[in-house]
Parts: sequence; C-alpha cells; structure tokens
Amino acid sequence: MKVYTCKIHNGILNEWIDKGVFSTCAKAMEAGSLYIIAEVGDVTLLDWNHEKDEDHNTFVCTDWYQSKSGRIFTRVVTESELDQTL
Repeated sequence: MKVYTCKIHNGILNEWIDKGVFSTCAKAMEAGSLYIIAEVGDVTLLDWNHEKDEDHNTFVCTDWYQSKSGRIFTRVVTESELDQTL
C-alpha cells in the first residue's frame, strides 16, 4: 500500500512543517495548498518538479510558490510504501 507524506517549507518561519500522511497524492497536495493559502492567501506557482527518485524507488512532487508580498513556500509530497524505511 502506498501512502503520501506532505511537508511545507515556510519561508516566513524558515522551517519545515509536516502536514501529515495521506492515502492519495491529491489529498496530500491539497493539505499543503490549504496550509499555504491560510498563511498568506493567494500565491503563484513558480516552478515544479514531479519525478521518480531512483535512489529510493519512490515518486516525489516538489512545488515552489511565492506570495504577492514575496514570501516563499515549498511543498514536497513523497510517495512511500507503507512499512518502508525512508
């Protein structure tokens, strides 16, 4: 069974925030988006990288955002097998 973890780098606080473990990639991405919107409102997606991590045999979605005031956020969603060492 696959699970999806979501973490956000909050550029305002300069720290990583764990948002949780989810049953689908879409739910994990939504949780990250809702956190960012709650923090600063509207943001612009600057860039993304969604690809398989060959070293860990998993899929990682990384998205970079910026608010109108220049605050930055990074959302990372990682696919993992349940009961697997990361």
